Amino acid sequence: MDIEAKADLKNLIKGMQSIHKMGVIISSHMVGDLSSFANKVVIIYKGITLFSGTMEEVKATGLTLEEFYLVKINKNKSKEVA
Repeated sequence: MDIEAKADLKNLIKGMQSIHKMGVIISSHMVGDLSSFANKVVIIYKGITLFSGTMEEVKATGLTLEEFYLVKINKNKSKEVA
């Protein structure tokens, strides 16, 4: 998706959330794009929920959402090997 389309989509979602007081579920591998407007995050890897919490919890780690995701899946991968 190009830059303009991403911005338009973010504005559309924010508008829908604000006007209709509704939640929106987005499944994406583009986690960096989601971090600017997501307030809740669920990380699922190979059918297992590795994290379910708020963006504030993610930010409190000092990591970006992408970095946080990688830490979570790498911990899971190391458990698979052990």
